[in-house]
Amino acid sequence: MHTPVIGSGLCLETVLRVLEQTPLAGVVAAKGPTIREAGFADAQFTVDALAKDAALAIAASDVPLPALRAAEANLAQHQAVGQGGWDLSVMASRREEEGDVTACIR
Repeated sequence: MHTPVIGSGLCLETVLRVLEQTPLAGVVAAKGPTIREAGFADAQFTVDALAKDAALAIAASDVPLPALRAAEANLAQHQAVGQGGWDLSVMASRREEEGDVTACIR
């Protein structure tokens, strides 16, 4: 089971509220409900599709892309546990067994 929580002890709702005040507001509007409801199986754009695109971008680049490589590693973890067909917003969650999902920084 997945619980919508951002790593490092940050509360999901706090993170989404902050992101709504940035240029990422459109992404939050589009993906926020999916993240909040953990409805990742109803995919608009899958983990597999994003992983393919990330690999293509890394291969085509002449410069290091450390943030994209980190995202690619995260995507690979989701693929390894059978979530390749899930919506890419699953990247904003973590499995309950990965740690305390109730602790939040206020």
